[in-house]
Amino acid sequence: MPDFFLPGVLTLVVLGLLAFFGYMVYAAVSGAPFWPLAPDAVGKLIASAGLDPRDTLVDLGSGDGRILEAAAPYVRSAVGFEINPFLCWWSRFRLRHYPHVRVLRRSFWGENLSGATVVTLFFIPGKMDKLAHKLLAELAPGTRIVSAGFQFPGWHYEKKDGTVYLYLVPPAPEAAPPN
Repeated sequence: MPDFFLPGVLTLVVLGLLAFFGYMVYAAVSGAPFWPLAPDAVGKLIASAGLDPRDTLVDLGSGDGRILEAAAPYVRSAVGFEINPFLCWWSRFRLRHYPHVRVLRRSFWGENLSGATVVTLFFIPGKMDKLAHKLLAELAPGTRIVSAGFQFPGWHYEKKDGTVYLYLVPPAPEAAPPN
């Protein structure tokens, strides 16, 4: 092996790791860092969602695509949002056999989520309140929101299975009649 090969490979590995961890820090600030859910938690999340073939699932911060992969056989379509390019690439590779599942490399904060019938997430407590406002503003009443790990402040969950919480978007409050 040439002498120049090893330092070049090491440099690429170090740069790749720095970029990966840089995205982890960015994700922690904007939503949550990548932390893979255990298989039993994924199973509880999918079961709690009550998926059916008419559903459109949106996974916020889809990480390595394990939630999308578990949901794929049960839904009409699914989309994951992931800002980390390495995780996005891995998810797309992992989900290549599911043409009705897409992984988008972008932040969901600027996206309209109104087409979702189910939203899944694994967030950090500090961002749950901000996310709650976005979801209430964009999702239709009755949309199922399944949160792994953390609760929405001030929300009443419909069902709890360990640390998986199922919420339903409530009906919009009726406007007060004019005086």
